[in-house]
Amino acid sequence: MNQVTYISSLIVGIVFLFIPIASISQPTFTNISSTNHANQGSSKEGGAVWADFNEDGWLDILVNTSNNTPGTRLFQSDGTFTDVTTSLAGGLDDAALGRSVIWGDLNNDGHPDFIRNWAFTIEIYINQGSPGYTFGLTAGGNQPNVTITQLQADGCSWGGG
Repeated sequence: MNQVTYISSLIVGIVFLFIPIASISQPTFTNISSTNHANQGSSKEGGAVWADFNEDGWLDILVNTSNNTPGTRLFQSDGTFTDVTTSLAGGLDDAALGRSVIWGDLNNDGHPDFIRNWAFTIEIYINQGSPGYTFGLTAGGNQPNVTITQLQADGCSWGGG
């Protein structure tokens, strides 16, 4: 290291010593679930997962509950959450599958798909992409693309789920 580089580094280091830590901005979190319509007021046994399913730059949320009402809900965000379950993933209304839910690009088309499950059922919903970004087999996603209710190995059943 030459002398000029050393002195420049030393000056930058000294300047940072005098910047108060408090001046570095820290994120502030505010609970907005009730004002942004994401609070479902029921048990959320399966949690919630985030993804930008419609590629608009806003993280959308899938909330999984163990109650049939309201069940699993899909919320689209543009700064405010809007429940789009009925119009984009209507099959979620058919039954509560409250164990877990996860996003992932299952068919490698660049659009996040999701899986949800309960003790005896796994449902897979494929994102149909633009236009509409619906999930499932039909417009509005009135049924999952795949439902698994029993697994088998070597022709022997592993039980009911």
